Amino acid sequence: MIPVLAFVYVPTRIAIAGDTAHFLERAAKIQFGIMVCAYCLSHAPALLLLKIPGYEGQNARLLLYLVIVDQMSDVLQFVWANCSGGTKSPGA
Repeated sequence: MIPVLAFVYVPTRIAIAGDTAHFLERAAKIQFGIMVCAYCLSHAPALLLLKIPGYEGQNARLLLYLVIVDQMSDVLQFVWANCSGGTKSPGA
């Protein structure tokens, strides 16, 4: 329920602050970020509940594997972009 309330709160807060430049674009980006974080990431603990034959009691390894793959993907993407001379990331 919290993400649903955030979908209402974010645009309301932006409008009350009077910061209406690019209102829809900013509100949509913030709301999509909330949706990705809240709904997609909330499925990761479901890996702990999977019943996989032959791997009983090792479900935490699936969650660890997901985290490692995700982090390595981010790091290697950043390194590759910097080494290949591609466009600089916003944080660089």
